[in-house]
Amino acid sequence: MTKFFPHDPADEAAAAKAAIIAARELGEAASRGAISALEARLGKVMAYDGRKNVYAIDLGVTEPTTYDVEVFGDTIKVTIKDVGSLRTDAMDAYFRQEIDEVPGALLSFLDIVLHTKPAKSRVRVGASFYSNDEKVVLGGGAEAWKGYYHAIKPLGRGMTLAMDVKFTGFWTAMPMLEFVRQAGLVTRSDTHMTDQNRLVLANLIKGVRVTQSNRSDRPGGSGRKVQGVSSYAAANLTFSDKDGTNLSVADYFARNYKALEFPDYPCIQVGSNKRPMYLPIEVVQIVGAQRRHRLTDQQTSKLKDMACTKPPVRFQNVSRLRRVAAYETDEYLKEFGLTVEPAMLHVSGRALSPPTLIYNHALTVQPANGRWNMKDKMYYQAGPILHYWGVLILQDSRGRMPPGGGRVKQDFMRFLTTLESVSRKTGLAISNMNPMILVRSKSDVAQAMREIKETVDGDAREHGQPGCQLILIVKPTNETSDYREIKFQSDSVHGCPSQCMLSKHMERVNIMYCANLGLKINSKLGGGNVTLTQPSLDRLKARKTLMIMGLDLSLESKAIARTTDAVAAVVGTLNHQYTEYASAYRFQLAKEEHIMDLTKLAQDVFTSFFERWQKLPEALLVYRDGVADSQMKHVLDVERDALVEAYQNVQPGSTPEITMVVTQKRHRTRFMPVNQSQGDKAGNCKPGLCVDGDITQPHQFEFYLQSHTALQGTSRPVRHVVLVNELGLSSDELQEITNSLCYVNARCTLSTSMVAPTAYSALVAERGRVMRAGATGEGSDYASSLGGGSGNAAVAPVNNDIKRSIHLKDKLYFM
Repeated sequence: MTKFFPHDPADEAAAAKAAIIAARELGEAASRGAISALEARLGKVMAYDGRKNVYAIDLGVTEPTTYDVEVFGDTIKVTIKDVGSLRTDAMDAYFRQEIDEVPGALLSFLDIVLHTKPAKSRVRVGASFYSNDEKVVLGGGAEAWKGYYHAIKPLGRGMTLAMDVKFTGFWTAMPMLEFVRQAGLVTRSDTHMTDQNRLVLANLIKGVRVTQSNRSDRPGGSGRKVQGVSSYAAANLTFSDKDGTNLSVADYFARNYKALEFPDYPCIQVGSNKRPMYLPIEVVQIVGAQRRHRLTDQQTSKLKDMACTKPPVRFQNVSRLRRVAAYETDEYLKEFGLTVEPAMLHVSGRALSPPTLIYNHALTVQPANGRWNMKDKMYYQAGPILHYWGVLILQDSRGRMPPGGGRVKQDFMRFLTTLESVSRKTGLAISNMNPMILVRSKSDVAQAMREIKETVDGDAREHGQPGCQLILIVKPTNETSDYREIKFQSDSVHGCPSQCMLSKHMERVNIMYCANLGLKINSKLGGGNVTLTQPSLDRLKARKTLMIMGLDLSLESKAIARTTDAVAAVVGTLNHQYTEYASAYRFQLAKEEHIMDLTKLAQDVFTSFFERWQKLPEALLVYRDGVADSQMKHVLDVERDALVEAYQNVQPGSTPEITMVVTQKRHRTRFMPVNQSQGDKAGNCKPGLCVDGDITQPHQFEFYLQSHTALQGTSRPVRHVVLVNELGLSSDELQEITNSLCYVNARCTLSTSMVAPTAYSALVAERGRVMRAGATGEGSDYASSLGGGSGNAAVAPVNNDIKRSIHLKDKLYFM
């Protein structure tokens, strides 16, 4: 098939015009080169942000002045205009607590001064700077670069430099044809590329900068961005030449350069969509030193292995990078009178005691180092007897699990015997040891789950029971596509909890795994695994009827669903033991920083509480995750009012007392004990560390809490910022309550880094994303949701019609 395009895909005039546009919008390397040339000409040190902001002392420019400087062999005009002075005495006013925050312009100036020198020799990604000196090949056209993050922060002790080791993925500079082969989209013997693989390629390389091997680019050029991949092969993609002759891209390259080796491969689209340019894959080169945002699971695993280091090693690496940064010889810091102390901060903290955990028969447990186990313990409240349930065993892609019987069912029955024995000891009774078992292909998930649900429902109703209690899914791999479909079917279509497990655990039975699986099953059936007693929390409950809430607003995962949505989720406790929760979620535009439909979400949760107790709680302790510093006041103003409105919609004429706490994990603060004998085996501080001075903001009620033991690497404490405290909790009380709530996550017998309500709200938001993806029928992380010839992603609008079953609203189905 032939398709006509108005422009020559390799037209020299079009390329020249594109070069002019690129020169007009200088890349950072060229613009920094221009400012460096101007520094040399004027004999002044100038801090530069890489765009249009320059800071200097006594530059002597009162009127707009234009200079001609040479960069990469070209003459560039640079115009300097004085736009005002910046006063630094606001920092002193801030630390004297005369003003509430350091002006943003001043903080921006300090960061620009700090970043100017490393930006000249390293690749900048945000506030991090990378070099390929110690790069590690990840395979598949990706490599890991090591770098460091640094930024200036106003803290209680003064202006402080935050620094950390960073690893991230970059594109490997290589021919596009070699990348296509490494990605498994074609083999060396393939003469064509399938439409499916073309869409995969379009999604992988969209936005990547490339150059052409058949022509030389200007020095300092960064190439052109890939817009997509053509629907037609180079031999079939035609255009009108200058003389009006129609010829294909393959013919053009054969005439002007050399014949293509793979004329039946599609072309790479660069330039703009209005003025596209199409280049054969075999002449395209991927430019190096570009951050790679999307990595495969294997590449991500390698990257995490590099980044995951124990505290002593991590802190040594930071010290080494501090020396590499060479702040003492940084002329930009010197020019503006800034110095950086060589030693890390020593801060004071205190150790919070863990709560007392309560199991059945009033058995109490005192956790040690954030750990305990279920040996000789029974759940605080066992769920109903598991009798009406079914099992779906999925074949792998090679069909290695034979359908209709064979060893696979024998393996499962052996696993079930162990699961039942372990569960019985903890209080969960599995009375039906002969559940319905189906072995099906992954493509038959929906039909198989419907068959199980209908059959088990019929059996249950014959005996006067509500219906299927659980569907256990045995998956051959941890792939996301079948998981999405499973959860959509269970959560939305059938309203029946499902529990996934990998077949390797069925084949090699492990008692510890069965115990962990029992924790999830018991909570999904409506049981409560554990509760607690803690003096501060007990006093609060004695004064007020309390609901503890978790709020989360998270962006869509690109690996699951390519939409414009964010997912907002709310959970709230339904009983005084904090073992039962109501939950709700909705989609909203990702650009919004606050939860837009919080009134509706909270009203759903409050309604569940009211239906159970015929009243609403008098007090709300709200943990809100995922708020940036700049948005805290806005979130407080909007979301507190939304909670009050929702409350009054359910119970008119009354208003709750609210304490709202923001939880943050995306920060660079890490702790290590000065004396390693006071740490855990990995070198981390022991669980319960609380720091509420030295590194906290002087104007805020905030603290850092490290409530958990890292399973690997360096523990990340959680920063807690109190936005409003109508309950009148003291620092000690709120810190102790928060630490206690990190011990009641029903999924594990470990203390967690986040309080259980916050962790649950994140799980609900994630399930919302999964359900939406399942509803749209996506089948591939890369190929799904892609459009036509150019490979642009189809963007789905906000859609709240995809709903969770009403039967699950008050269950921990998301565990």
